[in-house]
Amino acid sequence: MVIKKGRRVIELTQDQRDELNQLTRKKYATSFYAKRAKVILELDEGKSISEAGRVVEMERRHIYKWVDRYKAFGPEGLNDLQRPGRPKSNQAIH
Repeated sequence: MVIKKGRRVIELTQDQRDELNQLTRKKYATSFYAKRAKVILELDEGKSISEAGRVVEMERRHIYKWVDRYKAFGPEGLNDLQRPGRPKSNQAIH
């Protein structure tokens, strides 16, 4: 994977492309996770940050964050980080 400065173009291997494409199609993947994978794929196709943002409806500042996280951690970097505080409960409060 190569990320060029300036436009932050990403060049993925075929295996990386296949893995991200699978992530966008998985039933249990969150829509946010799939959107993040899609933006990486859009950049791999040579689109600019602005063009990719229009396609996936994401602001440029968020794209920069996800590109940096993907660069550092691979597909795992597209997951949300743990947040402080009490975990959400699935039980309804009456």
